Amino acid sequence: MYYVYLIESLSAQGERYVGMTTDLKQRLRVHNHGRSSHTAKFSLWKLITYVAFIYRAKAEAFERYLKSASGQQSPESAYGDWLFKAFRCWFVQLSSKPFLRGFKVVIS
Repeated sequence: MYYVYLIESLSAQGERYVGMTTDLKQRLRVHNHGRSSHTAKFSLWKLITYVAFIYRAKAEAFERYLKSASGQQSPESAYGDWLFKAFRCWFVQLSSKPFLRGFKVVIS
């Protein structure tokens, strides 16, 4: 499985990061031990949510979308709101494609 995940810093309010991995627990440890250059200065992190994909290409496309300007249309919103909007926008754009097979959404 390929996971696109959202983490939020416990040390810097409002700092969030979207990434992709095949091992969520290990990747969160990497972020929390400062071994990721993109997140090291805002350690500690907590997992907010993730989406599991069967296909790497679909996970990569979703991660790119969330990191794009379109995927972050409402940065002033709480993380759940902007993530929900990004998911909804993504699903609407791809609703005519066989994208929706083979993934699971988990909101914690």
